[in-house]
Amino acid sequence: MQQAVEADPAHADARYLAGGSIWLEFGAIAQGTVYKPRDSALTLAKTNMHEAYVVVREGRLVGLWLPVEEAFAPMAQEVAIDLRPEARP
Repeated sequence: MQQAVEADPAHADARYLAGGSIWLEFGAIAQGTVYKPRDSALTLAKTNMHEAYVVVREGRLVGLWLPVEEAFAPMAQEVAIDLRPEARP
């Protein structure tokens, strides 16, 4: 991820995604491509804590994928996100 992004899921606490973080493609769902963090954990806080991955469609963060629950949590408002392939030496 090139720049920091504030993810604001509907019905949950906002999350800060650090610039320079590395995300690995995990798969795809109807809402977009799912990416999981490589070296950290992302959680979604509602009444409980949930592991979360980002869902991106056409350069926009559209929601979070909750892999344990197999559920999609949409963003309150979609935001631009810049995921570029990692440079190889």
